[in-house]
Amino acid sequence: MNTPADFSLFRNYSLALKAWLEKNCYVSNLPQENNIEVIYSSVNRAWVNRVMQIANGQNTNGNINIILSSYEYLENENILGFVTETKPVDNTKVDIVKPPLVYSLTYKLTIFTRLQSEMDILIYQILTKAHKHAKAVMVVDGQWAEIVAGNPTPETNLEPGDIQDRIVRTGIEMRVKRAYLPTGYYEEDRINEVDIDISP
Repeated sequence: MNTPADFSLFRNYSLALKAWLEKNCYVSNLPQENNIEVIYSSVNRAWVNRVMQIANGQNTNGNINIILSSYEYLENENILGFVTETKPVDNTKVDIVKPPLVYSLTYKLTIFTRLQSEMDILIYQILTKAHKHAKAVMVVDGQWAEIVAGNPTPETNLEPGDIQDRIVRTGIEMRVKRAYLPTGYYEEDRINEVDIDISP
């Protein structure tokens, strides 16, 4: 087995989604250097490190926090576990690649802004660029991945005290319909000649 045991699960999908959000989510009336920040972290950690700065007026930009909230094994799409793929390495060796496991990923996004108008812009950008009939796309480890956004939920009333008057919070889900988890490969000698003797 040549795949390391400490493979980082779906980290490459999380990085690709983060990059997609950084490219597609912005508020044009904010300066470029002080625009929307995308952070891979839990809401609690984001609150301590970033959101309190917004609430206290130290920082004018909003942020989008993403976290992988669940991943589901797609049983109906993992039906050929015994099939392998042969990839040439050189003239003497080939890699026998085992089939990947197929999962559906659900990311929870929590968006914080100072103004409702900024929140509306960000939600609009996400919903219109990643919906059921025109999915967003990204390439992860050479594989095409589709993203669909949905279920925006206002969460401002979850903030304590007068923070509700100074910050706007909304949650939204983003789903990667098919994500691949590699299961490894092994190396074998390449068959260069086949000698067949056919007797009458």
